[in-house]
Amino acid sequence: MGLSAYTLKRYWALVKKADDGRIALQKPTDGVGIVSDIAYIDDGNRAHLLDIYFPENADGNGVHNSESAAKKLPVIMDIHGGGWTYGEKYLNKYYCMYLASKGFTVVNINYRLAPETQIDGQIRDILAAIEWIKDNIDKYNGDIGAFGMAGDSAGGHLAILAAAVNSSDTLAKKYGVVRTGVSVKALGLTCSAFNIDLVFKLAWLPLGRYILKILLGKEHKNSPFKNDMSIKDVVDFADLPPIYMVSGKEDFVHSHSASFSEAAKNAGIDFVYHDWEKGKNGYKLTHVFNILYPAYPESIETNDEFLDFFVKHL
Repeated sequence: MGLSAYTLKRYWALVKKADDGRIALQKPTDGVGIVSDIAYIDDGNRAHLLDIYFPENADGNGVHNSESAAKKLPVIMDIHGGGWTYGEKYLNKYYCMYLASKGFTVVNINYRLAPETQIDGQIRDILAAIEWIKDNIDKYNGDIGAFGMAGDSAGGHLAILAAAVNSSDTLAKKYGVVRTGVSVKALGLTCSAFNIDLVFKLAWLPLGRYILKILLGKEHKNSPFKNDMSIKDVVDFADLPPIYMVSGKEDFVHSHSASFSEAAKNAGIDFVYHDWEKGKNGYKLTHVFNILYPAYPESIETNDEFLDFFVKHL
């Protein structure tokens, strides 16, 4: 294992320790049913599992009673962050439960991480999950006609990139996928890393080169995805849905959201951007604060804004 690979592995090990400690102190939202570890690709790979959350008027098998079955629920698919190389769906479990408690069927997915796969493999996984949702979500009282996606950090990048690929024949062909036919009605993006171009500027560093290698392959300079991976490169010709975006001045990738805001305006995208100032209650509004620390007043406000946006557009 090279020094860059070791450094990244050690970094994410420390993050995982912090994540596990944080999650151990959190409590699940009452009134939410869960069906766990459903394979959306039946290949035995844990990276191809998803969980479904729904209001408690469904039983533990996702079979709904006659009252709840009278009205299908809008669907949100959530994509966790982790720098394209780390994480599983459990990181966002309590966040997804909160969303579900407000009247949504929420699908929380795993996907293959780099270096097991590269960026195109991650997009194929996400579109495969959408395809599974299209074919199966009716069993869980979900309405595929009211479908949105959410993602945080690298998961936000993957969410908007997958939505772009799913809306564009050109991008779908490049990424080696078939468009699902599912219309993404809204996107919710939290502290997302939009500009992979910035990593290319760090290619002179060993760690920068390593990240490019595991995302794009050894010949990353000639990758067919090099110019279709940063969101600024796809907003002009992809049919993107309305977007709710949140970041803050204390987020270390705040500049990504600020630059995307300008790109979205220029492209005429319908979007809402909540750009938080510094925290005022003795804590910082750090990266993906509304997911990591859902009890913060700012987190509650953010997550409720997100839900209101989805209710409006789904």
